[in-house]
Amino acid sequence: MKTPANFYKPLAIGAPDPVRELPVTLERTIHFLPPHIEKMRAKAGAIAKTVDVLLGNLEDAIPIEAKVAARKGFVELAQANDFGQTGLWTRVNCLNSPWFLDDMTEVVAGVGNKLDVVMIPKVEGPWDIHFVDQLLSLLEADGAGGEERRRDRRGQPAYARLQPGPGRPGRLPRHEDYPRRRRSPLLRRAR
Repeated sequence: MKTPANFYKPLAIGAPDPVRELPVTLERTIHFLPPHIEKMRAKAGAIAKTVDVLLGNLEDAIPIEAKVAARKGFVELAQANDFGQTGLWTRVNCLNSPWFLDDMTEVVAGVGNKLDVVMIPKVEGPWDIHFVDQLLSLLEADGAGGEERRRDRRGQPAYARLQPGPGRPGRLPRHEDYPRRRRSPLLRRAR
């Protein structure tokens, strides 16, 4: 548990200080944009002028076969447009999906400070928020050095190496990924 003295300290070494006062912005209209559709990405700049928030949806409205294209499309549209006063949000896939970690690492690395909000769907409890908060702090700390970002021997950002699933990069573990443990013969006899 965080003590009050540590509340406004960064969660990771090199991460920016947490915001002390939330900015007051109006969020009357939110436009959910499917970033895997090229025609919609081309309209993003014009749409941003007419709404308060432009949200790149990476979650349920995107077909499975278009998840990677949606993520890359969101990064491209964020880099290509100046949103001015319009907020840029994204709704990533849920924490137990195979796309969540890639969504977070690629979007934070590619979009950077333009991103205002990361919307987390299907939150099951406060632990989910704490996890995402810690992950964002680590990603921000890693990207804080700009061009001097730590890189591994292949030239990729260090956080791109995270492999939460056993032997499958960018995939969260599922029950069937772990080998079944054999029960002790003593437990079988006791029944």
